[in-house]
Amino acid sequence: MERKPEAALKLFYRLSGLIGEPTDGLPYAAASLQWGLEMLATLRAPSDAFPRVHAVIGRADTLMDAGSLQGSFPHHTIIDRGHAYHDLLAALTEIQ
Repeated sequence: MERKPEAALKLFYRLSGLIGEPTDGLPYAAASLQWGLEMLATLRAPSDAFPRVHAVIGRADTLMDAGSLQGSFPHHTIIDRGHAYHDLLAALTEIQ
């Protein structure tokens, strides 16, 4: 990410199964993207938060392991979707 942020973003799209290619350039400053990755890698939600959340987990998500995630959330629904947030949001109507 630090040396070739555009290439890292394209790799993320490919590995996550997101449709299409990222637009030319970065959607945010490279430093902001790097900060976000560091936060995802180091921060953890407090354990008492998990029972208050209903997680929607994509079974076809190539970046997250649905089996591991469901063990963290007492209230969850696994759907046949991937990592794209708009697919996960659209699925909310199916589970409500």
